[in-house]
Amino acid sequence: MPVDSEIVSAMDADADGAKLTDVVRKAVAMTGRLDLRFAVQEPCGFKDWNDVLRAKPQTFFSYRPDVPFVT
Repeated sequence: MPVDSEIVSAMDADADGAKLTDVVRKAVAMTGRLDLRFAVQEPCGFKDWNDVLRAKPQTFFSYRPDVPFVT
């Protein structure tokens, strides 16, 4: 890892996610590198990140063969 890197734990917002975050936190500490930063990101309002992604509005572009493509 480059100097002053940030390690981000982005696990599920549940007990198992908290356990895994603790494992990652300990692994970062075991490196002995004081320049590394550790951050935790949890999905806000959802249990897991997949639900966050599915809740995002999606933009769809319609295909209209009757309208010519202009560059």
